[in-house]
Amino acid sequence: MDTDLEPFWRQPRIQRDLQALITTALREDGVDDDAASRLAFGDGQIPARARITAEESGVVCGVLPTLHVFERLDPALNVIQRASEGQGVAAGDVVLELDATISAVLGAERTALNLLGYLSGISTRTAHWVSLAPDVTVLDTRKTLPGWRDFAKYAVRAGGGTNHRRDLAEFPMLKENHRQLFRKNCLSDTATPEEEIEALVVRHRESAYSQRPLEIEVEDYESLRACVERDVDWILIDNQTPDRIREWVAKLESTLDLPDGWRSRLEASGGVTGETIRDYAAAGVGRISVGSLTHSVPALDVSLHVEWVE
Repeated sequence: MDTDLEPFWRQPRIQRDLQALITTALREDGVDDDAASRLAFGDGQIPARARITAEESGVVCGVLPTLHVFERLDPALNVIQRASEGQGVAAGDVVLELDATISAVLGAERTALNLLGYLSGISTRTAHWVSLAPDVTVLDTRKTLPGWRDFAKYAVRAGGGTNHRRDLAEFPMLKENHRQLFRKNCLSDTATPEEEIEALVVRHRESAYSQRPLEIEVEDYESLRACVERDVDWILIDNQTPDRIREWVAKLESTLDLPDGWRSRLEASGGVTGETIRDYAAAGVGRISVGSLTHSVPALDVSLHVEWVE
């Protein structure tokens, strides 16, 4: 697990994006006209103590940005305690405790819990899946909510996972659609997988992206073998069963003279679940990419309790 996570939030670009997200979320929640709080507490300047606790075990992530939500509404707040990013918690553990005005506490509550729960959900699931497959690299994908990608990928790191490419510009990753259209436009429908992979590798070598890694997605043994023989940096084996991958890996090792560690270039994706990730890890790949780490993860259950400050 990354032991130095918090500097992420101090990066200028991340600070800018986070503040923009908080602004949008608070405006969306109508915090400037909190009808219930104004009705009960007038101007809301009474000091209160807010305590966010975990209602279930997990790995917390997003404590610092959660604190920023409260700071936006009360810059003079006092922090009493907070969990560290990536820290494991049990049900009932305090994640964040602070003193602020009652209007700031109640105005920030929903935005703060939404942010903390979502990011902690990602880090919790990632930590669990990493524990199931400790001998392979567990990767995220680009399946993230618009505007949340950097934060979601940070949460994956907080859970002990590894980030795949951030965006389309990081390095070329040729997937099924790229390959199919490339064959039709640049080769022919009768081109073999070997001819196609060779043409793509040559094009990469001669391109402006030659100093960046190349990843190619494969869905058949011939394409896999061609990528291995041409030293493609990373090879994504998509939508295959663990048994099929195991069969392909054994066939390659029985017919080719492969260097030690060559399996680290193989990445499995598609159909990976918490029930099958061990099988994929044992099939002979060094990497497993999982879209559900970010695109359909349940939030960690966290709640906020408020009391008056004596």
